[in-house]
Amino acid sequence: EEPIQWTKLKSLDIIEVDLRRDLPGIFTSMLSLESVYISHTEMSTQSQKHLFDAPELKELTLSDCEMGPIPNEIGNLKKLEKLIINVDQAVVNDQIKTIPPEIGEFNVLKTLNLNHCGLKSLPSEIQNLSKSLEKLYLVGNSFDEASREQIQEWLPNTDIYFWTHDIYLST
Repeated sequence: EEPIQWTKLKSLDIIEVDLRRDLPGIFTSMLSLESVYISHTEMSTQSQKHLFDAPELKELTLSDCEMGPIPNEIGNLKKLEKLIINVDQAVVNDQIKTIPPEIGEFNVLKTLNLNHCGLKSLPSEIQNLSKSLEKLYLVGNSFDEASREQIQEWLPNTDIYFWTHDIYLST
């Protein structure tokens, strides 16, 4: 059941919760929800889809979560300014591996953190963020030199971090 107070909730933290079963569709009625932080939580694809229904969400952090590929419904988060996804490094098979092309629809996104997601490439739609994206963190992924150069070409005004000790500054 959805308590009426949830419509006024601005921030939600979920830590160490099992969300492998379906998460109720409560997020569509959370009209004031701007920030969600989920940590050390197992998430099903269906639970992620429900989370992506929060209409006013500006910041989403999924930290050390066990999760699979990101569903295309992430494109519903049109007001997202900050997206942080760090998968649980202790779970070897638990890697995202691909980012849906809908990532290119986040025209107000300023910070994107995709550390340790098992990525080898990004969709070309990421270049649609070249005017808004300020920082891109890709630490702990498997980008080859050609992929790194392509990402830098797509996002010339973005600070891109491929390793913890390196930074590529915009010119």
